[in-house]
Amino acid sequence: MGSFTGSDSNVCRTVIAMTWQALVCATALLLTAPAMAMADSARFNIAAQPLPTALKVFAEQAKMQLLYQPGAVDHAIASPIVGDLDKHAALEQLLRGTGLEAIYSTENAATIRPIRAAPTTETSSSAAELPPVSSDRDGNTEEGKKGFLNRFRVAQVDQGTSSSSSSVEKTAQASQRKPEQLEEVVVTAQKQGDQNLKDVPIPISVLNGDQLADTSQVLLKDYAASVPGLNLLPATNGISSLSIRGITTGIGNSTVAILVDGVSYGDSTDLNEIPDIDPGDLARIEVLRGPQGTLYGDNSMGGLINYVTKQPSFTGFSGRVETGTDWVTNGAEPGYNLRASANIPINDQLAIRISGFQRQDAGYIDNPLLHEKGVNEANAYGGKFALLWQVMPDTSVAFSALGQYTKQDGLSYIEPGLGGLRQDYAPNSGYDNRSVQAYSLTVKTKIGGINVTSLTGYNVGIDNNSVDFTEDLLGAAPPQLGATATPLYSHFVTEKVTQELRLNGTLFNNIDWLVGGFYTHEHSPGYQTAYASDALTGNVIAPLGTFEEHGDFEEYAGFANVTYHFTDRFDIQVGGRETHVDVTMPINTYTGVFASINPATTAPSNVFTYLVTPQFNLNSDLMVYARLASGFRPGSANSAFVISQGAPAAQMPDKTEDYEIGVKGEFFDKKLSIDASAYYIDWQKIQLIESTFFTINTNGAAAKSEGVDFSFSIHPTSGFTIGGWVAYDDAVLTENLPVASALLGLSGSRLPFTPRLSSTVSAEQQFPLSNNATGFVGGQVEYVGDRIGTYEPTTQRQVYPSYTRTDLRAGMKYDEWTFSVYANNVGDVRAPLNGGIGSFVPKNGFIYITPRTVGLNIARNF
Repeated sequence: MGSFTGSDSNVCRTVIAMTWQALVCATALLLTAPAMAMADSARFNIAAQPLPTALKVFAEQAKMQLLYQPGAVDHAIASPIVGDLDKHAALEQLLRGTGLEAIYSTENAATIRPIRAAPTTETSSSAAELPPVSSDRDGNTEEGKKGFLNRFRVAQVDQGTSSSSSSVEKTAQASQRKPEQLEEVVVTAQKQGDQNLKDVPIPISVLNGDQLADTSQVLLKDYAASVPGLNLLPATNGISSLSIRGITTGIGNSTVAILVDGVSYGDSTDLNEIPDIDPGDLARIEVLRGPQGTLYGDNSMGGLINYVTKQPSFTGFSGRVETGTDWVTNGAEPGYNLRASANIPINDQLAIRISGFQRQDAGYIDNPLLHEKGVNEANAYGGKFALLWQVMPDTSVAFSALGQYTKQDGLSYIEPGLGGLRQDYAPNSGYDNRSVQAYSLTVKTKIGGINVTSLTGYNVGIDNNSVDFTEDLLGAAPPQLGATATPLYSHFVTEKVTQELRLNGTLFNNIDWLVGGFYTHEHSPGYQTAYASDALTGNVIAPLGTFEEHGDFEEYAGFANVTYHFTDRFDIQVGGRETHVDVTMPINTYTGVFASINPATTAPSNVFTYLVTPQFNLNSDLMVYARLASGFRPGSANSAFVISQGAPAAQMPDKTEDYEIGVKGEFFDKKLSIDASAYYIDWQKIQLIESTFFTINTNGAAAKSEGVDFSFSIHPTSGFTIGGWVAYDDAVLTENLPVASALLGLSGSRLPFTPRLSSTVSAEQQFPLSNNATGFVGGQVEYVGDRIGTYEPTTQRQVYPSYTRTDLRAGMKYDEWTFSVYANNVGDVRAPLNGGIGSFVPKNGFIYITPRTVGLNIARNF
């Protein structure tokens, strides 16, 4: 079967949206440091542009930390600065004519505020007044009243001195700097621009795209276990499944929503195709744990994953090239990667970013039947184009187009009975070719103090695969055909159009509000064809039959979210979302030995989801919160054939409710950060699949998931960082499954593929090698507890034992160069993730984590 390309011509006629990244990060920091020393110089290239963008660019080029109140800078235009300049003089020039000034707390930290009027001088009326800044007896500054409007934004990069400074000057300056602190992390989880991770009352994990690329963790199965509560069930035929905090029955449509730059991706009523976006295009991956139905709608009943791609910048021309290679245990040949990207500002209002990659993932599984090695080798390539147009200071347009294609000629499962890393699928019955296309168009403006955001999206996922289904289908072949194998060929497409319009603003200085509407339409044509063939030659003897269907999904939703700031420390957030869903299963056809024609069926439903989150700031660095949140996934229509056999007309939506308390904080001058939560999730009307051949969608039983997760990051000494997390999750049925579904599905039995205990710890040490070079060494150890497979109408469930995986890395940064080496799965652990009893893996084989992989990467920024 070749790759499906029929929909490709439709892509060019659809314009879509990318999440507009807010111009600066929202955060709150205390100003603590001694008086500043003499500033050094830096090279600047900043065009005249909106001040929020210019401040962020200045912070990057000057290696400074700038704090400011959003309302004070939003409408100002920065003056251009170009050349090698004293940093303080450059900042003064940047602010010229804006009515703002810089008040320094250290050499590399300043607060941007309106110019204070002298008794006889009139203060500029164009800027809002900031709260008073007090000083203690040691001269350290402290933020005044921390009300809603007084929460600073911060533009910053790692602090340091210019390379032109002498070693004596550097030593003197270093003695006056603040202690090294943990890096600030921003997220977009609450749809109100960038926010500091520690200020968001949601348990969130963030993965850095460049770090994943540097260690060749390019597929979700490579790094899923490094996120608390995230479990991936990989499969051989494009129907991998994700779960967060144990909300899964092992099969059925996804309980984890997938987004690309805030745009909903994939099929809403079937197993969601997981886009393995190359990390070279990613700024970060945000993983939100727990139901997120109020802001994000369907299929976020367990949580969601948002792939945030890199955006254009007005900073100036820049780029990155990277290449690398790796060797995997039992690999037939090395893998390799090539990546390149460029940021190109056209002028001070228009910028574009382009990137591309090509990658070969080494194959490590042999097929003695075909006398082939490394049959699961995969080749991938793709690229991205993004455009950002700052039409006016309050109006921007962002467009993005991303496309990636992966071709894998053999499937990544192993048959233990053959010994070693081997399988023996029949010819032409083991490949998986996928393409991902995601487009978006975001328009953001401001009307009368109200922020307006329009987010339009289009994406299409195409999957062509074949699987050896001899054990399941050979009995369907008439004996006279003499068939010895029955490959099953599948072709699935999901085309999805989305539109979201939202407005947000502030009332009475203490009420944040957000309202919006959402629409999506999906069309999911697909077919499967089974053949009788010869297991040795692969020659097709005769077709056994074809199944074809064209499903449609349509959703309308309205949502609102209000945060009331009772005091400068205590907030309550309340939200709701009303969703109407229409699922249509048009005429579907079975031919050959499965011959039948089924008329169309529909399944309409309405669901209301809600959110209540009180949040209390004990101080500027410590926050506690509680969370009541719900999520759902839409139901499905059954085919007329299975309805005629006694199945219900439709499967109804199922729903989760999350009761949670959490704490986030920073301690010891921001050297230590923690994020902890305890939760209880109630899951009702669980969606079930009664058959794995002719699918019967039903509802039944209830379950719970309760547990705790705790993560930390600590910076004990210069250049040394330790991080990690531990999670405990007790996910079990609270009602018996219907007898027809599973004899083992009794109340109290564990939900599938969920470890009770898992954890990760990582460490990295950076150290100077010379004036221009810095070395680093680090590693990570992951522990995943035992898991149990799907419920089966038999006497046992598959058990997947616990495992521990260790990764190591080292390298050097020299000027604009980065050299890194890594070893993943150092112990070459054979840990099964799926397969065996009740799985879709052919011949009851197993899918394992990737064997030991050793590689190196070289990258250069310019």
